[in-house]
Amino acid sequence: MSLLSKIRNIFNEKDEELQELSLDEALKQINAKMENSKGEILGNTHKISTEIYSRLKELHTFLSTLEKEDVEDKRGMASKDIKDRFCSVAKQQINSIEKPERDFDDVNKFLNDVSHTMNTLGGLTPKQMIHIKFFFAEQSRNIPKKTEEIRNLVNEARKEIENHNSEYTIQ
Repeated sequence: MSLLSKIRNIFNEKDEELQELSLDEALKQINAKMENSKGEILGNTHKISTEIYSRLKELHTFLSTLEKEDVEDKRGMASKDIKDRFCSVAKQQINSIEKPERDFDDVNKFLNDVSHTMNTLGGLTPKQMIHIKFFFAEQSRNIPKKTEEIRNLVNEARKEIENHNSEYTIQ
């Protein structure tokens, strides 16, 4: 869609007739529409960020529960140490993420922090993950589900911002 088409769409509201405007008036209306849209997008992304923060707290709870689990098999003692270290590191990572203010920069920083944390959660190698899955499969099953939910919400928020940015970008 060309810039001219986008500008026409802004002024072609359903029941309004086309009107002649000075360039200053047209720019004021465009800026007002952009600010309204920006506010709406900020509201949506902040709401999603609040939901992500809530899911992070749930993940923290799952990690705390997993951390308390013990293994009875002597072969699993090394896996227990791996699990305990994973839980401790992952909880610290989650605790380091602060709830964002209602500000684009703050929300973007929050989304970047969450994304990075989900990609490096607990700092496990693939071999260490196998240890945890083998000895603590039942107790750890909610963690991958919750991290996937969080990733999906981050992607949803980023898509909102991307759609807004592409709507007002001159091509």
